[in-house]
Amino acid sequence: MNVLIVSPQFPSPALPLNGITDSAFLTHLPRFGINPRVVVPLPMWRSPLHGAVRQIPALEQSGGAAVVHPRYIGLPQRAINKGYGKSVETWIYRRAISREIDRFQAQGDCGILHAHSCVTTGYALLALRRDTPLVVTLHDNDLQTSAKNPRLRHRIVGTLQGANHVIYQSRKLQSIGESLAGPHSSSILPWGVQTYDNILRKEPRSFTVCAVARLVPTKGLDLLIEAFHLLLESVPDARLNIVGKGPERQSLERKIAAHGLNERVKLLGFRPNREAMEHVATASVFVLPSFVEALGVAYLEAMSLGVPVIGVRGQGIGDVIRHGENGLLIAPRDVLAVHDAMLQLARNPTLTRTMGAAAQETFRAGPYAWERNAAEHAELYKSLLETRN
Repeated sequence: MNVLIVSPQFPSPALPLNGITDSAFLTHLPRFGINPRVVVPLPMWRSPLHGAVRQIPALEQSGGAAVVHPRYIGLPQRAINKGYGKSVETWIYRRAISREIDRFQAQGDCGILHAHSCVTTGYALLALRRDTPLVVTLHDNDLQTSAKNPRLRHRIVGTLQGANHVIYQSRKLQSIGESLAGPHSSSILPWGVQTYDNILRKEPRSFTVCAVARLVPTKGLDLLIEAFHLLLESVPDARLNIVGKGPERQSLERKIAAHGLNERVKLLGFRPNREAMEHVATASVFVLPSFVEALGVAYLEAMSLGVPVIGVRGQGIGDVIRHGENGLLIAPRDVLAVHDAMLQLARNPTLTRTMGAAAQETFRAGPYAWERNAAEHAELYKSLLETRN
């Protein structure tokens, strides 16, 4: 079976994603009878993240599969937000990927189109798919950001209703999607997690808190720093390491300095995925009080290493964390709740170890590691073709 994945982002050597340069998902799919090919369209402008588009090859390999980079003329955001700008950009985008879609469909009827995100990619594929089954995977921005824009909401609803199947990252996102588009064929299958067999759990000498996240307000890192400041009254040798970059760095630096925490709190900046996970592996607990989170792969990465996690109630990670067993769930935007949860683990190393072991077992039993994740995708692809036939 052939599967064509069209996505605005996908890990590859030329376009690493979250520090990952190769896709384990693409490596595992062929083992289940799936032949993947990926299309990642690139707007023709300079990107601060990716560098000059012209330096990126039109064809590269990721996880052993071909990744194609057709170009299109991207419009400035101010033009997209006004009038017919988004429609014009979608028309240009659709023309850019149409050659790959035509090539894929010419191979015969044994195939699946899989779009990641629906505002542009899924919406464009609706017009190009012909009789080919379409799967759409939704991520944070589609439902938690784009759906708030009336000009984009109708695209999201149309894509959810028109796709053969929709994959949500969590029950939270599925609930939002159903409230917008009504009942439709869907399932919950979180995006997978890259694991490293030779990264082992190493318990630190002093109680160490770690967070890995983009430095933006919704991640709640300012709350974490405030809570950690309170924690030092009871656990004076505690440490906090925050991995990630983003626009809130200066604000967080000021907060750290204002509390005199420069020796206890470290902003480590961006780190490649492997290095980030090495920092997590040496932590006592992973804490991310994010209050707008579709799921949170960073929680799952910590759980894969046997590190207990503290997350927020009402967010996607609530699908995975069983409070008091494999992690802790706290109220959103609550500094004292963050403090109390950290203090509970700091005072009970046995509970911390037990909870970490349970977290690792949860990870291993679920569809989070890439091999299991690819197997579940393959099963879904095959069931859609069987239903069509």
